[in-house]
Amino acid sequence: MADVDLLLYLHHETPDAVLVSEDGTEADAVWLPKRFAERGERRSKKEPIFEFSVAEWLAQKEGLI
Repeated sequence: MADVDLLLYLHHETPDAVLVSEDGTEADAVWLPKRFAERGERRSKKEPIFEFSVAEWLAQKEGLI
């Protein structure tokens, strides 16, 4: 399966995963393993919004698409 590009808020990061959400609400955030989600450019100077390339199957599983 392909990857999808998503704009997501970054809440936390560990060596193995990122905690992200679509709306900036940590209560709605999901953990994505870094091996399936690559962080790209920051898209906002005021907020922690980044472009992520996420495996399509994982994005679907976590309700991001």
